[in-house]
Amino acid sequence: MPNGGMTDWNRFITQAILKGGLHDKPGAFGPAAAKGELEAVWKYSDGKILSELLELLTQANGVFFPGGGWFIFDTNRILKDNEFCRTDQSCREHCKPFDDILFFADPGGTGDYFGYDLAQPDKPIIRWMAIGDDRDWKAKDLKDLIEGFFSGRIGA
Repeated sequence: MPNGGMTDWNRFITQAILKGGLHDKPGAFGPAAAKGELEAVWKYSDGKILSELLELLTQANGVFFPGGGWFIFDTNRILKDNEFCRTDQSCREHCKPFDDILFFADPGGTGDYFGYDLAQPDKPIIRWMAIGDDRDWKAKDLKDLIEGFFSGRIGA
């Protein structure tokens, strides 16, 4: 692991993709996020964001599927989509509040998001299903989500 114990996220995600057998080539990784972008995400989460996501964004500001489409959002999309979910009138009328959720992924491209439940650190990663406003626990951490998704254990 590079950088004094940090996970090499590009390598970890590429291995999970190829090991899972759903794709025969690795995803595409964005360039490292700038310090200001990371600080904006940190501030937006009220300082509760887990270090693993910041670490990933430090190495790759967004991850795309081998065939295209977002797997892990870049910092701009994290901020934009979370702001929309928290402030859109329709979301506010038809969904439970999103104030303690930080969405960071839409791996199926369906609009069902994965995010950190900042209010429940014992069940950190949830899936929010847009239809029905259902929220269910999916993974204990980012590595578990990535391995589970590409192995088929965790569905989108």
